[in-house]
Amino acid sequence: MKNHEVDAKKVTSQDIDAVLQYLPYFADPSTKFYETDKDSLSEPTEINIEPFIFSPILSEFLTTLYRCNFIQEFDWTSWHDEAEKYQKYPDMLGGAELEIIIKLLTTHVRADKFCTGHLAQMLDNGHLLQILHRLAEIRKEAYL
Repeated sequence: MKNHEVDAKKVTSQDIDAVLQYLPYFADPSTKFYETDKDSLSEPTEINIEPFIFSPILSEFLTTLYRCNFIQEFDWTSWHDEAEKYQKYPDMLGGAELEIIIKLLTTHVRADKFCTGHLAQMLDNGHLLQILHRLAEIRKEAYL
């Protein structure tokens, strides 16, 4: 497998269903995905590299992504520019196949480890919700 490829065959219909069970959580506009460590953000002399505290459900969702093979090894850093296109042009998601969904989820989850707040931004701007909506469409289209 090349550095830019993922294996969508590792993802079963049960894996997709496990991830999609969180769709209502992400679609609910009243959901609070994270809190910020306000003390660390307001103290300019202290550095806290993890000011975002994810909700228990969001943490569970991230674990599910790993368990269900939506986070895969590939050169996501080289693919990051492509991922940004899907944010900038959300209509591109309409034609995205499962491989792209895996790449997007992997890229966003891994990017957050290097750039704290990246995942919070993807939640706040609705991009993660758009990815999950596309995943739901793929599930219906494929009748997996």
